[in-house]
Amino acid sequence: MRKFLLCMLIAGLTMPAMTSLMAQTRDIPSILGEYTGVLQVSSNDLGMSETFYDITMELKESAPNYAIKSEEIDLGDGIYVPEFELDDVNITESGNGYQLTRIGALTVHIDEIDVPGLGTITDIDVDITLENGYVEDNVLTLNLQAATMVWDIFPLTIYIDFEGGLPTSFDCDPVTNLTAVYTEECAAVLTWEAPSGNLFNIFRDDILIKENHDQTSYTDSGFNPDEAHTWTVTIVCDGGGESAPENVTLSDGCTPPIPCNPATYLTVEITTDPCSALLTWNAAPDMPDAKYNVYRNGELIKSDVEGTQYVDDDIEAYVEYMWIVKTICIDGEASGPNWTGSCYVEQNINELVNTISIYPNPSNTSVTITADNFAKVEVYNTVGQLVETKTDNVVDVSSYNTGVYLFKVYDAGGNSVAKRVMVTK
Repeated sequence: MRKFLLCMLIAGLTMPAMTSLMAQTRDIPSILGEYTGVLQVSSNDLGMSETFYDITMELKESAPNYAIKSEEIDLGDGIYVPEFELDDVNITESGNGYQLTRIGALTVHIDEIDVPGLGTITDIDVDITLENGYVEDNVLTLNLQAATMVWDIFPLTIYIDFEGGLPTSFDCDPVTNLTAVYTEECAAVLTWEAPSGNLFNIFRDDILIKENHDQTSYTDSGFNPDEAHTWTVTIVCDGGGESAPENVTLSDGCTPPIPCNPATYLTVEITTDPCSALLTWNAAPDMPDAKYNVYRNGELIKSDVEGTQYVDDDIEAYVEYMWIVKTICIDGEASGPNWTGSCYVEQNINELVNTISIYPNPSNTSVTITADNFAKVEVYNTVGQLVETKTDNVVDVSSYNTGVYLFKVYDAGGNSVAKRVMVTK
């Protein structure tokens, strides 16, 4: 029985809303056509508030005046309003639009209904009034009420509102087969079909983003890929108008790839006594939260460095080092800048400075080391790699490659002095 109630009320409400439109002097045919919009049914007394979409009502000529024709209105749960047509409709000019008026109420008698929360009610009259109706800028608005007294003691009012737009006429055929797909970088690639020689206007979320485009594809970027977006394509008709719009929506969103960019512009500031190196670099572009690995002479010395600085305090004097900073990425590292340098210290801390002697220099056979309290010598190549350690003060260099080597000489007290030795062939 509830289905009978809503069908009768809504059908009855809609009919009187349209029966008192009066003719006027403006171009009435310009507002004739199908209005598609939203129908809302609600009742404070019943605690009901529901909205139904895609409802179409047609305003048409019907002698001697006009008529309103409605398609079947599906309210869900098996409840619907059947297709109907109202004739004897008049139109009144008002302000910038047309007023819809009706004097008095239309009474609909219902033998028996089942009202939710109230039960079965018999033999009641429902008074239907048009509170307001208006057409302006091709938009039709109706406000209706259906009121009754249940058992002559309980007031019951149901509200029905409709707002719908009259579509613009179109001067040429629309595009067809409009599709949209995301690229790996989350740009949207639109493609469609249309006769050759046409120009197109392209919209994203109802905002024009490309005008008079001359191809049947378009790549759009610069939007938030985490949100759903709708693209619209229209043809620019020969007379200057546009075709009906064709829409396509990407609702799933897109996750762009996480960049893997190298840091840039590494500088190293070396301090002495003791030796340390302050590494500073520019952050990897487009990676504000990136972390970095720091390498010295090919060996990882610090991982997961946050920020763009690191202090390396584990270096020795007169050893040549090369530092590299690499960006940590999801699937590896991005090799970055490098810097090469050494820590040069004035050796005045012990008598070893004055007593050490290495000869001959250059040499292609062997070198001899003289120093007070000699203990050992460490030989390094130019990239800081240890070549050998000797406790003998004579070092055979005949097998060394040509180049400069650093001889780090220690005395018995652990003091050291570094000297450069040239090896020739």
